[in-house]
This record gives sequence, structure tokens and C-alpha cells, in this order.
Amino acid sequence: MGRDINDNNNKDLWEYDPSGNSWEQKSYLGGEARYGAVGFSINGEGYVGTGLSGDFPYVFHNDFWEFDPASNSWLQLDNFVSTGRFEAVGFSDGTKGYVVTGQCKDGYTKELWEYSVETGIDYASGNSDEYFSVYPNPSLGKISFKMSDSRESDISIFNSNGQLIREINLNKKRSSFELNSLVKGTYFIRLRNSGGVQYKKFIRL
Repeated sequence: MGRDINDNNNKDLWEYDPSGNSWEQKSYLGGEARYGAVGFSINGEGYVGTGLSGDFPYVFHNDFWEFDPASNSWLQLDNFVSTGRFEAVGFSDGTKGYVVTGQCKDGYTKELWEYSVETGIDYASGNSDEYFSVYPNPSLGKISFKMSDSRESDISIFNSNGQLIREINLNKKRSSFELNSLVKGTYFIRLRNSGGVQYKKFIRL
């Protein structure tokens, strides 16, 4: 994977054997060719996602893939919940993977996201100081937003697959909305305004 000297994006995968000082080609990534993707490993399996492809206007990817060395195969996972990005940093503590920073369509970010094999991806920390809160959480269908000031803000609600469900414009400190149409599950709320971008996770009961 990556961009070669001729500016072509690639999606090939190679395995290095230190004992024989040799390389062996493995299965191609299931998604589009790209560069600037992020990767980490957990329990002997590889995880790769995000990245940039195409000519202007570029495609900022948010798909994520799991590689199983035993079967030499790729499995597509739920999409990365946040905005597509490239040149993020990935690392692992052995049991969980982490994605931090990167360049999005709207500029650079310093978000930190955590991935667990059992629970998927979760938000860890954001771009700026705590600015808004969501309550009650979990919710039976009605949620309220409380912000530190009344600057105009755009709210986007995503499901656990990264699909945009609803967009809301706010311009006051407190607002409430009925979300009875949402099925039970986990959702992510993105707030964007002049102060930056923040995410919250909430659960619809």
C-alpha cells in the first residue's frame, strides 16, 4: 500500500521473513488503492484503514479492514466513525488499537480513537476543551444538548457504521430533540463550530 514513484496508489501487502531475509506478497487490500492509510496489529492480526486516493477532489477514506495471516484474507469491518482522513498515526498496546491525528477534508485533527476487537471503535479524546454535553445518556428517544455558549454549531449524528443519520443546526446554549426514529444502539454525535470539532457517544435504549 502507498504511493509509488510514479504517483500511483497501491493496495498490495508484503510479508517480511527476518530468518530468510525475504519478502512474500500477500492478498491485496479489499478496498481501493490509497496512500496515507493507518495500521496497527492486535493478537497477531493486522488492521488497516482510512487513507487518501484519487485526483482532486480527493477521496478521504474511512473504511477499515482486518487481515488474517492464517487465511491470507481481508475482512471489511465497520467504517471508521469519524471523518475520513490520511496520514494519521496508528499504534497498539497489544489488546487495543489507536488512531490519532491525521489530515481531514477540513484540515488537521488531533482526535484520538480506540479500537477493540470486542466492541469496535470508540472515541477517546478530541480537538479542544470540553464544550458541550449530551443528556440523558443513555436515552429513550429524547436528548438534550448543553453548550458553554450560544455560538452557531452544526450537529451531525452517525450510527456505529459511520453512516450520517441526521444533521441539526444549533445557535443557543440548550436544545432538546426527539430521536424516536432511531433504532436501539450506539451513536456518535459530532459538533462543529468556530471552536473546533468534538464528538460524543450516546446510546439509544
